[in-house]
Amino acid sequence: LHARPLPAYCTFQYYFIFLGWPSWTRFCYRPGVSLLRLQHEGNDEDEKQVLVGQHLYGLRPPKAFPKYEHKDMIPLDSSRYFSWDNQLLLPEDHNMDDRYIMVSRMKVLRLPHLMPPVHVVQQNRDFCETLKIYEDDESLNLDQCEGFLHHALNIHANRVRES
Repeated sequence: LHARPLPAYCTFQYYFIFLGWPSWTRFCYRPGVSLLRLQHEGNDEDEKQVLVGQHLYGLRPPKAFPKYEHKDMIPLDSSRYFSWDNQLLLPEDHNMDDRYIMVSRMKVLRLPHLMPPVHVVQQNRDFCETLKIYEDDESLNLDQCEGFLHHALNIHANRVRES
């Protein structure tokens, strides 16, 4: 029995807003990924690996990807594309417009320090202070705004694929 993927979000502090997008999108562009730790034999810390799944359309992390059996299809330090029904897509065999999920296999590296450098901590605090202003704005619900962006990007991608 294998564990289910764990969803996570990546927040980009230096995300530049697209021309014409409202300023709140800076805090809603948080691409979601799902992580699945691979089991390994032995006690060697250098051998820990993870599968990372990411939707190619929209922002939310995939709920059903990656799957444990993907480990046999994806070499370390590389990525593969899958259709929505879990079919491996090879560039020479399929129209790459069918790509739905990207799954990557990565080695888990130990951090050199428990805390980031002081200037990075300060940048994070500054970002969070600005984010708090938007969170306190009763006219905005950032979770709903993120959902709007997720669906808008998904619809746009579908229109591009259909044209």
